[in-house]
Amino acid sequence: MSDFFDDINNELRNVEILSTIKLCMETGKTILMVNTSRIHDSLYDVFNQNFSIMATGDMRKIFSKVAIGSKTIDVAVHEDFQCIVHIKRSEFKDIPAPFLSRFQKYSLSVNNFYRIRLHKLSNNEQNILRNIEEKILSFIDHFGQQYFYGMNQSTLY
Repeated sequence: MSDFFDDINNELRNVEILSTIKLCMETGKTILMVNTSRIHDSLYDVFNQNFSIMATGDMRKIFSKVAIGSKTIDVAVHEDFQCIVHIKRSEFKDIPAPFLSRFQKYSLSVNNFYRIRLHKLSNNEQNILRNIEEKILSFIDHFGQQYFYGMNQSTLY
């Protein structure tokens, strides 16, 4: 979700996003929620895994409540549905403990993704990238990190 002024308190935009999430729940997609704190209350039952199960014969359907606007509706939840909530490390301390307890927690950095991707490359490609990395770090050391906008420990590989 964006932080644009017109999106922050836009109920219609929140409903659009919740409708997309609802569709993903029904079809078993994995969603990544970034900057979505303003709709977390709408997904209270989903996050708490409060599900109703309706079974008839061999068929079984799972439902959870989702608040969309002023209405609360039952939404079918596909068994493959997964939800990942991304929280910035700087905001982590401000998140209520009960909310955090609902999720598995992992700390990932740009460096983690770089290293994972690097290991999937051939040895030759890895050597090329390591050589480039050494040259870049030498270049940064020569001129000074302060001259590179946005450069900090979390952006360095």
